[in-house]
Amino acid sequence: MASLTPVSLDEFVGQDAIVENLKIYIESAKIQQTMMDHILLSGGSGLGKTTLATLVASSFGATLRIVNCATINQPYQLVGIFSNVNAGDYLLFDEIHCLSHRCYELLYPILQDYRLDFVVNYASSHKAVNLDLPPFTLIGATTKPEAIAVPLRNRFAIQFHLKPYDLNELSRIIQHNSVLLDLTLSDDIIEPIAYSGRLVPRNINGILRRLKDYQVVYNQSVIDMNFFKIYLRNNQLNTYGLNASDIHYLNTLNSSNHPVGIATLALVLGLDENYILSMIEPYLLQLNMIVYTRSGRVLTDKGKTYIESCSS
Repeated sequence: MASLTPVSLDEFVGQDAIVENLKIYIESAKIQQTMMDHILLSGGSGLGKTTLATLVASSFGATLRIVNCATINQPYQLVGIFSNVNAGDYLLFDEIHCLSHRCYELLYPILQDYRLDFVVNYASSHKAVNLDLPPFTLIGATTKPEAIAVPLRNRFAIQFHLKPYDLNELSRIIQHNSVLLDLTLSDDIIEPIAYSGRLVPRNINGILRRLKDYQVVYNQSVIDMNFFKIYLRNNQLNTYGLNASDIHYLNTLNSSNHPVGIATLALVLGLDENYILSMIEPYLLQLNMIVYTRSGRVLTDKGKTYIESCSS
């Protein structure tokens, strides 16, 4: 099946200001024959942080090396990574906020001076090692920029925050990628597909791929609203992309006469608080179905109208 990943920044849809600035910084680095400064990309999951990092590296003919920071427990693991870095390398530290503060301390001289400082233990003695590193670019990606220590954030000279996509941008993505998949869509399902993917490009691309599967199996020439409803029903989704956990969440707020706290919601829903905070609430906030108050979460008029229509 065709790749839906852009092959250049010119093909990247949305985040226009970020893309334009990256083009300028890339061109400047090429003219000056220097490495790009270290970059920090923040924003929700599926908005394109890894794709942008990959496109930056490919602009210099480099392959992006990706490190999942959730797997880094000790500083010595970073020593192994940076001891093998080569001139011109581009490294992506995904979910960089997961690193411990001990790892942060190791990163400070690396980002600031391209110098790796660590201690080697020999039985009862210790030896400090200072290793000069070749020029490279570290790209940090995070869904929780507030969880990164300020001294570490400040060592990224280039910082961008990816914003949620609007319907116009998502429509362009859907129309462009449906062509790549040889998938014919009726005009009236462009917006429902965007909402079914929770307004996130990665989710939307996944839906387009599954619709291609449905098209092939059912030999459907055009995916229209009636056919799309079959997909939604089979996947227990509605046209807003809300699943059973989302509906349970909204029903919980609707049945309460006062704001509901996150601990109570986690208990009632049987879900981890972090899951609610990262997977359920951001989208409901984006849809303007809920609001935060000092006392807890409450439904908006839109949220109340929606959940009551589901019950009728």
